[in-house]
Amino acid sequence: MFAPACTPKSHLGRYRLLAPTASVKVSPLCLGAMNFGEGWKERLGECNKDTSFKILDTYYGNGGNFIDTANDYQNEDSEKWLGEWMEARGVRDQIVLASKYTTGYRTHVPSEIQANFVGNNAKSLKLSVDASLKKLRTDYIDLLYVHWWDFSTSIEEVMTSLNQLVLSGKVLYLGISDTPAWVVVKANQYARYHGLRPFSVYQGRWNAAARDFERDIIPMAASEGMGLAPWGVLGRGNFKSQAQWEEFSKSKSPGRGSTATDQEIAVSKVLESVAKRHGAAMTSVALAYVLHKAPYVTPIIGGRKVEHLESNIQALGLDLSDEDIKEIEGAYEFDIGFPMNFLFRGETKEAHPRNSTLLNSAAKFDYPDLISTMESKIPDFLLEQQAQGSPETQPYFLTFEDYWERKLWHQLTDSLVEFFRMPESAPHRLALFKTFVLSFADRINQLKFVSLGLMAATECADDQERLAFLTSLANKTDTPDTQDAYVYALADVANVKLSLKHLEGAQTDLATCQRVLDTFDSVETVVHASFYKVNADYYHAKQEFASFYKNALLYLACIDLEELTETERASRAYNLSVAALVSDTIYNFGELLLHPILDSLTQTPHNWLRDLLFAFNKGDLTAYDVLAGNISKNKLLESHRVFLYQKISLSALTEMVFHRPPHDRSLSFQAIASETKVQPDGIEHLVMKALSLGLLRGSIDQVAQVAQIHWVQPKVLDMKQIDGMRNRLKEWDAGVNQLGHWIEGAGKDVWAA
Repeated sequence: MFAPACTPKSHLGRYRLLAPTASVKVSPLCLGAMNFGEGWKERLGECNKDTSFKILDTYYGNGGNFIDTANDYQNEDSEKWLGEWMEARGVRDQIVLASKYTTGYRTHVPSEIQANFVGNNAKSLKLSVDASLKKLRTDYIDLLYVHWWDFSTSIEEVMTSLNQLVLSGKVLYLGISDTPAWVVVKANQYARYHGLRPFSVYQGRWNAAARDFERDIIPMAASEGMGLAPWGVLGRGNFKSQAQWEEFSKSKSPGRGSTATDQEIAVSKVLESVAKRHGAAMTSVALAYVLHKAPYVTPIIGGRKVEHLESNIQALGLDLSDEDIKEIEGAYEFDIGFPMNFLFRGETKEAHPRNSTLLNSAAKFDYPDLISTMESKIPDFLLEQQAQGSPETQPYFLTFEDYWERKLWHQLTDSLVEFFRMPESAPHRLALFKTFVLSFADRINQLKFVSLGLMAATECADDQERLAFLTSLANKTDTPDTQDAYVYALADVANVKLSLKHLEGAQTDLATCQRVLDTFDSVETVVHASFYKVNADYYHAKQEFASFYKNALLYLACIDLEELTETERASRAYNLSVAALVSDTIYNFGELLLHPILDSLTQTPHNWLRDLLFAFNKGDLTAYDVLAGNISKNKLLESHRVFLYQKISLSALTEMVFHRPPHDRSLSFQAIASETKVQPDGIEHLVMKALSLGLLRGSIDQVAQVAQIHWVQPKVLDMKQIDGMRNRLKEWDAGVNQLGHWIEGAGKDVWAA
């Protein structure tokens, strides 16, 4: 009973208030239905009924519940198809349905008198809504917009007529679109004074290249408690890279985005740059831009293909930094206009007394810090998360709020880290990080901040969303004082790029990490561990075995093996063993043979690989012959079978030298051939190979066919080899004693004197 809701399939399933004055819960993206129909296909491009239903099914299937249409879209096809889809799927009450009146919706039937099918007046409203209800196959509309202001109908008539629809139950909430801010404020004031329903949502054009919204509309909406539903967020098809424009010009397909303004071209270049940095699509960055600019923003997104919608859904996981926003807004000079550019003449035009040029010219003023919109919502957010939590997680939210209110950042951080490590915290991590942790990110230890971000990233829907999230995290920590945290985050960015097979991008990030790490005298072990782990995985993907071997062992040196699962320990031991065997520069396996990671193979089907390593270390050709049948179990080892025999032969040679005392290391080719099982005509090449690799030092007498060896590379010894060394030491000790006795006997007369 009262079990927490399931984790949503996508970000569309994380619902939010439509507006401070409209508590209906909606998806963060509103699906625009303007493309659904046949009536305007010559102008907007074709989107037949089958495709339209697939788009609707995809949106709904991902948790989407907010759909926008209008009385006139596609000569009324849009409302008809939408009604048919809702009825066929049986989902009407699950959908928050928005439609509009004002536009002449019967103009496609020119034989009819059109005079009262258009405008804001009461008759137009009644006819339009009755027709919409019939087409939509429903008895109510959740949100009805005034589509545009006709400047011929009084505010009194509009608000009174709209309120009658609310009272009748045919309409639940009211919105207004494409109308001057002063009209909206005046209409809402009239409604409040007369006990009528005011407008709760404003709809209009807004994107990174058309920021007029910021002059009056956004401040008006904030003051009136209204939500924002911007259209044209993706530039109406005009946000394209140069390559996309060239492809578009070749296709000559109908639809939006035929010509772009200079501003749109300038903004497109910046969007492309930011998108590459985040590993995201340009349109995703454009969508994320408006979502980051103000609260209660629900962009309307359209499209004629399912993949367009899927790309837009992914954009909900993209986090833009303040630097990203500044870069986008720097694409062109936006003039906020009079009077704001007169009253606030500095770089910041925010309507706050601290930015007032005229006030600041008279004296120096101090103002109490205003509580941000986000901070004021923290208690409600934590309460909401607590309600959704399990019995194991719920007490934590009370602790979070207590520490947050008392500004005990260290204790709060440690409590969050403990919480994030709990499996039960998984459904909360992303929301907590984005809404809660980011609100005080600059006040806490940045390594712990990144650690929280990395744990939150595990809950992203896919690698593309994870890449965008982690890239934003890395950007937030890329400051002179937090380079260790930057490396910690950037290493995980590289890890996701490896997962996406973007090896070049991963290599660039890892090279950056290496450069930064080289500047440190010391750094937290967790940072080195993160870097070595991903660096090892990169070299493994590139099949650069020696570099993989080195970095994998460095990673293991930075962690406690108990932190790894048994499966992961066995996997790393397996990969290290294969790399050690096939590398043409690794002939001494000492570090691996002594490392407890290798014991992870003993209780697995791969124990033969461990035995094979020890056989190589001892140069044990007999053991190799017994184990060689297993080589075919690994494609990489099988492809190196000839090389492996050469390598074991070299090991047998060094073992032969090692077993001989230093004064007896003049080896005939015949003796070497007998010991290594290499054909006599290959002995000279074998010895020269050992000399060139630095395994031995000495010389070759080709005429006498003798190798004079005076040094052999040290190696890890097993008990048998240690026993052999013990015996040689005993022989040496006996020789020294014998020499002493001889000297004593030969010189006794001298000693007596």
